Amino acid sequence: MHPRIQNNYVELTMEGMLEQVAFYHKGGLQGTPTNSYALGYTLYTYLKNMGEITGIDQRLKMLAFEGVVPSEESIANGSYPLTDGYYAVVRSDLPQEHSARKIIKWLKSDEGRAIIRGLGLIPKE
Repeated sequence: MHPRIQNNYVELTMEGMLEQVAFYHKGGLQGTPTNSYALGYTLYTYLKNMGEITGIDQRLKMLAFEGVVPSEESIANGSYPLTDGYYAVVRSDLPQEHSARKIIKWLKSDEGRAIIRGLGLIPKE
């Protein structure tokens, strides 16, 4: 960073961070255009969902990591290296009718898999 940078701004909401990064170069917080840029980190699905609602994703550039740009395909097939797995685990002594088991059963159902697939979290068939 340039040594004359003396202030850092921390945005407390993900939506606010996206807006600050998207509009920083055009004036951002002070409304005065600058020759500088901002960098933010978010979840791919969050950015895409917000993009569908507000179009903010069109004002932002997603950066590649180790030469791979995040996309639905690169995340689903595992080629994008900054992905993480999620697990649903229950205790073996929980009764079969317990709500936790019902959630896992739904996640494994055709409906649950379709919703997860629609979010871009597993490959499309």
